[in-house]
Amino acid sequence: MFFKKEILTHWLIQRFITIFLLILTLVANVPILIYFNIFVFLHIYIGLEEIFLDYLHDKFTQKFLLLLIKILILVLIKYMFVLFLF
Repeated sequence: MFFKKEILTHWLIQRFITIFLLILTLVANVPILIYFNIFVFLHIYIGLEEIFLDYLHDKFTQKFLLLLIKILILVLIKYMFVLFLF
């Protein structure tokens, strides 16, 4: 069975992020939690991207929803930084 390089890359990134998140949960302090949140949001984005690309066949809908997810994740990251600063 042959895989496309992009699919294998996404799969590997998801696995590395998952392992990294497990390691970060063992060492919990404020700077680590900031990194933890960034990697959680990255993990969510990559997972949703794969779902959208697999199940949505209209290119415009794919790009539009991915743009909305990127904006949502950026807003959530901003709120997480504000939460940790104050």
